[in-house]
Amino acid sequence: MHRAVLLLPKGVPDLLEWMDHAATWQTRRLAESYPLRNLRDAIATSNLELTTSFISSATLLFRDGDQPEARTVAQFFAAMTATLAEG
Repeated sequence: MHRAVLLLPKGVPDLLEWMDHAATWQTRRLAESYPLRNLRDAIATSNLELTTSFISSATLLFRDGDQPEARTVAQFFAAMTATLAEG
C-alpha cells in the first residue's frame, strides 16, 4: 500500500485523503459513531478521470506483484474501481 501511495500523482489528492480516512476508520469508529465516507463522494468530479486511471494502474501493479499480500491490495484497488464505476 505504501508503494501505491508513493506512486500517487499529485493530481489525485482526494484519493489519498480518502485512503487515509479508510485506513484509520476502524480505529476511529470503535470509540464513536464514525461513518465511512463513500469513495465516490470523496473524489471531485474534476479528479475522477485521473483517479480512475491511477487506480487501474495500481491494480495491475499489485495484481502482478510477487508477494502474496500484493493480490489483496490489488483486490482493494479493484473494489475502488467498481465503486467509482457505479456512480
